[in-house]
Amino acid sequence: MHQAGGSGDEERKQHPSETLLMEIPFFHRLSYRQALQTVLVAFLLGVVLSGLQIAYDLVKEREQVDATVSQVLGMLRESAAQAVYNVDKSMTQTVANGLFAYRPFIEAQITDEFDIVLARKVRPAAAGPMKWLVMLFFSREKQYTVSLFYDNAKEPIGKVRVSIDTYIIAKNFMRRAGVLLVIGLIRNIVLSCVLTLLFYYTLTWPLLIMVRHVSGVDSERPGDTRVPSPKGHEKDEMGLLARAITRLLERLGENLELRRVAEKELEKHRDHLEQMVNERTSELRKALEEVEAANQEIMESLRYAKTIQRSLLADPNEVRTYLPDCFFIWIPCEIVSGDIFYTDCFGDNIIIAVIDCTGHGVPGAVMTMLAFSAIRRVTRNEECRDPAEILKRMNRIIKTTLQQDTEYALSDDGLDAAVARIQLSEAIGASERSPEELIFAGAKLSLTCVYDEAIRTIKGDRQSIGYKNSDLDFTFSKHSVKIEAGMSFYMASDGFTDQLGGKKGLRFGTRRFKNLLKENAELSFEAQQEKILQTFNEYRGDNERQDDVTVVGFGFRDLHH
Repeated sequence: MHQAGGSGDEERKQHPSETLLMEIPFFHRLSYRQALQTVLVAFLLGVVLSGLQIAYDLVKEREQVDATVSQVLGMLRESAAQAVYNVDKSMTQTVANGLFAYRPFIEAQITDEFDIVLARKVRPAAAGPMKWLVMLFFSREKQYTVSLFYDNAKEPIGKVRVSIDTYIIAKNFMRRAGVLLVIGLIRNIVLSCVLTLLFYYTLTWPLLIMVRHVSGVDSERPGDTRVPSPKGHEKDEMGLLARAITRLLERLGENLELRRVAEKELEKHRDHLEQMVNERTSELRKALEEVEAANQEIMESLRYAKTIQRSLLADPNEVRTYLPDCFFIWIPCEIVSGDIFYTDCFGDNIIIAVIDCTGHGVPGAVMTMLAFSAIRRVTRNEECRDPAEILKRMNRIIKTTLQQDTEYALSDDGLDAAVARIQLSEAIGASERSPEELIFAGAKLSLTCVYDEAIRTIKGDRQSIGYKNSDLDFTFSKHSVKIEAGMSFYMASDGFTDQLGGKKGLRFGTRRFKNLLKENAELSFEAQQEKILQTFNEYRGDNERQDDVTVVGFGFRDLHH
């Protein structure tokens, strides 16, 4: 083997490799790249550490702002509550003016429990050269809301809402952060330059010497070359690296022969491996086809189940033959629904019901079948027309059918329902009947009546039907409403009011739903249906449906229609 030494002849022998090294562009050399990486790491580390310090100060600054605002609001809460309780606008304005003693406040508003503004004060936000920078760390303005309570009342009587100008609070913080960042950057740049020089002379330069020797290795006989340790590095990591490279070159020659042998073996097994892969791919493809077929079969079954479920629903056109002014909205959350509505006419009685069963999808749909069978049995076979008694009998049927009246019951399912009966009376002609009275009973579902620009809600009992804890002997409350021309009635499941949407992703809510009914009650029931559906879809937006949606509306524009 050739021994690499320090004589002049050997140095001259390395000259071709040195020439090759000089041909490498400066920006591609390892020394430059290592120096650049050192600078970047030092720079980024300084920025991160400074950023962490600034972030910590930012959190503390925000906590101090919240504490100060809470203290200011706490000082004036009692006065504001007294003023709202007495509906004293002068006093509430005085409280609002008092809040503006704290300079960052730019808006103060005091409202009662109905969100009626009793006092409001506003001033413009401060301006400054660092406004855009403040917005990166603080919002344009921050709002706080405090509920007002009078004495020991549990319900709030009003609210105080304030907005603060974050620029006033943040500008001093931004100056401190800027100084801290600049000092950190200067410190890290100086440190990175010092480390770069030390790194170059203690690591990069010895590596360059070793590169000169490695570049002269014969690729056909790598084991014939030895790499000496750089001067002064015989006992450190550089010397260890040089010895490791020499051992590597020795073993490389041995491994070249072993590699040739391994390649021949691999050639033999390659065809067999390809065959195994093809067989496995075929098996996976077959399994995928079976899964897709099973999924298709399930989807077809669900679609057929939806057809069966729809066949249980009353035909709106047929219903209009005995109840002309009505609409029915039925939107399943999935393919099949856990909601169902029921209508039927029995001579001098019209029965209308909305039923919301446990869950949605397939489990809910199974429950709707049981619920439909129960109400049809009670109203037709047992000829029961009393809404309260209908609910009571349905409760017993559902609970006993599912054996949920026993200790060994496996399920705990049930439903909520609203049932209305329209009582017809004979008019002048023997074949003419007009609506006279509406009887209602509910199991957690309500009836809403809109008449003469006023809205009234008749709540159902706080008792569900069929569950384990449902009382078998519970007697539901019965409510009576004398029907007048122009009245409109609505029953709905909770899927409409529970739908999330809007800009804040909140529930549609009962109050918003009532206002929607009241605002559109004068329209035709066909137009009402379109308006309700449009409002629901616009509010939902891209959000998923939370639950099945059922809304039933009916009214009496002409009592002798």
